[in-house]
Amino acid sequence: MRLDHAVRQLARVNVAVAVADDSRDSIREVARACRAVGLEHTGTLDDVGVLTGTALLEVLPELRGVPGVIAVEVQRPFRTQSVPGAACGRRD
Repeated sequence: MRLDHAVRQLARVNVAVAVADDSRDSIREVARACRAVGLEHTGTLDDVGVLTGTALLEVLPELRGVPGVIAVEVQRPFRTQSVPGAACGRRD
């Protein structure tokens, strides 16, 4: 694997693309337009009008500009913070 390809893969983020209610009948066309600007499309949630996949950070503004797209949400890393004395099942 070339280094520049590896670096670009690290810049990819998981995204959920919300499709407008009035565009849900053409969600396949919206998905095609999103792929054309760089979405690596992995799933379609027809019932709620959401496309899932990954994209480079640099194409997020273009994704948001695709006709029929009302929002692009980026998955944020989930971190827990330990709280002293808050171990599961611990009784003092």
